[in-house]
Amino acid sequence: MAIKVLISRNIKPNKANEMSALFKEMRYKAMDTVGYISGETLREYNNPNHYLIISTWRSIEDWNNWFNSSQRKEMMKKIEPLLEGPTKIELFVYP
Repeated sequence: MAIKVLISRNIKPNKANEMSALFKEMRYKAMDTVGYISGETLREYNNPNHYLIISTWRSIEDWNNWFNSSQRKEMMKKIEPLLEGPTKIELFVYP
């Protein structure tokens, strides 16, 4: 069963360009992962430091494999210093 993953992140002021490049790099890596279907990155209109990443995965197992992968962990080492607060991850399934 396909799932949607919503990832909410607040970045530090003046880090948008750096973060945008990292988000693109992470998506390219995810695209090469088994089970990845699609993704998009949104920036909140009234709060440009708030991002929402929405991805679709074939299954929870595929998402978990990506989430626990060394590629993702290495990317997070680059992303975390640019964040202001914790990352919020929510998983959704179709009813």
